[in-house]
Amino acid sequence: MSNVLVKEIYSKIPIFLNPEDSLTKFFSVMEEYHVHEAFVVKNKKVLGMISYKDIIRKVSSDPSITKISSFVSIKPPVIDVNASVDDAARALFQSGLRRIPVLEKNNIIGSISISDIVAALSGSKLFRQTTLSTIATNPITVTPDTSIANARMIMRENSISHLPICEKGKIVGMVTSFDFLKVVKPHEKVGFWSMAAKLEQMLSIPVSTIMNTLPLIMSPAASISEAISEMNNKNVSYVLLEDEGKISGIVTMKDIFELYAANLSKEGVYLQITGMGNEDEFDRATVDRMVNDTISKLSKIFKVQSVVMHIKKHGEFEPIPKRVKYSVRIRLHSSVGTHSTYAVAWSLLDAVGQALDKLEKTVIEFKHTLITKQRKNQKKMKGGFV
Repeated sequence: MSNVLVKEIYSKIPIFLNPEDSLTKFFSVMEEYHVHEAFVVKNKKVLGMISYKDIIRKVSSDPSITKISSFVSIKPPVIDVNASVDDAARALFQSGLRRIPVLEKNNIIGSISISDIVAALSGSKLFRQTTLSTIATNPITVTPDTSIANARMIMRENSISHLPICEKGKIVGMVTSFDFLKVVKPHEKVGFWSMAAKLEQMLSIPVSTIMNTLPLIMSPAASISEAISEMNNKNVSYVLLEDEGKISGIVTMKDIFELYAANLSKEGVYLQITGMGNEDEFDRATVDRMVNDTISKLSKIFKVQSVVMHIKKHGEFEPIPKRVKYSVRIRLHSSVGTHSTYAVAWSLLDAVGQALDKLEKTVIEFKHTLITKQRKNQKKMKGGFV
């Protein structure tokens, strides 16, 4: 879909560290470049990644003496500097990551992110002709007097990084995962439990004290191209939609990227499932079957372009043995728009089943809504009464 090459848009910002570096250096990189992850590199070779999420889930000692090598997670896919942006988009989409390393002659020279790709393709026909309402999802919101601790808990439980603040349906602010770093300093508190303890001290502090009071707000009828331009101008990764003075949806940079990546595949349905790395073969096969059965049903209603499923475990890193809970978030891109659902359960298969059932009901309800609108429009055109 695009003739742009990676070498034309990749970032040369050094978001990579040596395995012998301390966690303090990682936190400095994270705050300076506004990223959640960095690549661990030795002799210009990529050894793996380190992420903020991995760190806070593990009890740690003084970050100034704790080495990054203790927290290296997966080895990310890489992309050659001379590859196409479409190839980079596919690699990012398939991995579920927000950023991957860019190599030249097998040596790392930078990285490319979903934001880099979206910004470079902002003027594409797809983005110019698609309105924000097409890919918007219903946001989870809180009121200004919600405590910082409760707001953070809501974001963690729902696997979201943006939380609109509303009062009587009207948007008054926005908080993101980075806003919490202003009050919970990782330089001082690294482990999940020590950070959780500090969060408990904030139960009485309202989220309004850290929210952005001038969030990016646009009309649902605005194009994605217009939204990308505004996001870049304000240096944010989201846009809130407002209709008749009330919040009506949210679109993130990742939503826009997934729309583009989904359209790269002209044949069949693109399916991405992340978070099942440690599950047994039976559960993995069952999840695949459940998802494909749902896709087959929904494909009879609309043309399904892609399905992205993110599975997350809760409680597996806690020092006190506890039953693990699963959360599942599904996003479906179709010929008529985007639909998303979320479910939580004590077993993986129950969580997936509930999320898929919700998705099927959402799509069917949307179909009925479209049919009703079409009938009303037909009556109006014929001069009848609704």
